[in-house]
Formats: sequence, structure tokens, C-alpha cells
Amino acid sequence: MVRSLRLVVQSSLSYQIARLEKELDARLFERTSLRARLTPAGTASLPAACQCLDAAERAAAEVATAVGEVRGRLAVGLIPTVAAVDIPGALRDFGQRYP
Repeated sequence: MVRSLRLVVQSSLSYQIARLEKELDARLFERTSLRARLTPAGTASLPAACQCLDAAERAAAEVATAVGEVRGRLAVGLIPTVAAVDIPGALRDFGQRYP
């Protein structure tokens, strides 16, 4: 079982971004029906946002270490047209071996 897997639905993400834009009193993205692009304000805020995310990951890692938990990241890349590997089964097996 992968406990740190977090999925965010698009509507929730859009709501959170809208709240942040309201709090900052600036638009962070230019949105069209096909894509979203950073505004100058979004580009300016990106380094600080990345630092915040990095700090949150470091804090979680420090807490895990303090309580004796071993953590790490697992990145999985796949080509959808290649069906030779049972990805759900492989992830299940990995989760059982490395809870």
C-alpha cells in the first residue's frame, strides 16, 4: 500500500488555486479551455512555492526519521501502449514488500 499517494481532483485544485490568487490579490495563471500558463506573478512566485514544498517534504522526512520510519520516493514511468507489465500488481507487490 502506498500511503503517500495523493490524488487531487481538478475541481479541487482549481478551487485551491483560486483561493491562493484571491489571497495574493494576483492571477497566477492565464487559463483557456485548452491550457493554463503562468502569468508574470505566477512565474515570480514559483521559486518560493517550490521552496515551501521542499520544506514540507523535509519536515515529513524528519518526522518519519524521528519515529523510526523509512521513507522514500517511487517514480513510475510507463508507456500506455505497452501492456506486458502488470503495473497495479507490481505496485501492490512493492507496497507489501516495502510498507
